[in-house]
Amino acid sequence: MANKIYRALAAVAFLLRHPSSILQVYADADAHRKEVVRKYNLEKGLPVVDINDLLGSIDETLFPYSFLDGTSTPLDLALLKGFAKKNPGGDYFEIGTWRGESVVNVASAGMNCTTFNLSDEQLRQRNISEKIIELQGFYSKKIPAIRHVFGDSRTFNFNSLNQKFDLIFIDGDHNFESVRNDTAKMFGLLKDERSVIVWHDYGSTPEDIRWEVLHGILDGTPGHFRKNILRVSNTLCSIFIRDNFQTYFSEFPQTPRHKFSVSVQTK
Repeated sequence: MANKIYRALAAVAFLLRHPSSILQVYADADAHRKEVVRKYNLEKGLPVVDINDLLGSIDETLFPYSFLDGTSTPLDLALLKGFAKKNPGGDYFEIGTWRGESVVNVASAGMNCTTFNLSDEQLRQRNISEKIIELQGFYSKKIPAIRHVFGDSRTFNFNSLNQKFDLIFIDGDHNFESVRNDTAKMFGLLKDERSVIVWHDYGSTPEDIRWEVLHGILDGTPGHFRKNILRVSNTLCSIFIRDNFQTYFSEFPQTPRHKFSVSVQTK
């Protein structure tokens, strides 16, 4: 997550200095879109599953929640926490933690949580700012029950964890190669037929598609499982789940399907 934040800020700064590069960004996105259409025939992206069909009615209190850059949306965290409540005492694994809001919320629902991130030294080698490094695990490192593992997902031997997981959240670096790598490796960590993978930032908003991320997800997923990958409505997330659901393809702009009630309280 910290590496993702740094890359995003650096990219914005670069584009401000080099406006012509915006054309290249659009060209790259279009190239990934064309590959997704060519290889997987998903011109409209993933089919969408309604979040209520996944969780039933939603009634969650999220704590902590910072409302700061790099934070998942409240409904993203409600999705994770809703699945955690379905697996009390189960095992959760997360790539990309940064401040730790997602893992703390999942832990509060009774799951045994492990996070995986670049170490402080690995972040320094990538010229990540000390302030961002300082904030890594801001919430989660205060909870002894949360296991923090450090390494580079491109080279780390995940079999060394000696563990399988019920719920996996992939929220690391979002370039194509990283998403493909993380996706392929996480399928080997699934515990059983009920295990679920959630990817963050499938979209930059609940209505658009990050084609580079989708391309990485599809390329990293075993072929027989691609039919089980869906977009989750009203979130930035996509999901691998082996149940059957009614789905639809979204259009922009979307007509709201639900009214959500939101309460905000400072603590």
